[in-house]
Amino acid sequence: MAQKEKQGTPKDEQADEFQQDIHAQPKPNLNYGTTGQASGAASTLNAYEIKELHSHLKGFSKDEMQQITILPSGTPLNEG
Repeated sequence: MAQKEKQGTPKDEQADEFQQDIHAQPKPNLNYGTTGQASGAASTLNAYEIKELHSHLKGFSKDEMQQITILPSGTPLNEG
């Protein structure tokens, strides 16, 4: 007959390496960019407004490019 092992807590006190990724934002649903202020619709651009992207997105129509939101570098993405 096989013995069951006792269930307990791990003795490893070191923090999980993925905790930063899982709990990256202390206030979910608020995006803070590189300026430290909540980013809103006024501070975002779409792909159509950035002329350099037109050559990279040749297969997209004007309407499709206007639906692609471009975020500043370092802006966290919304959870969910």
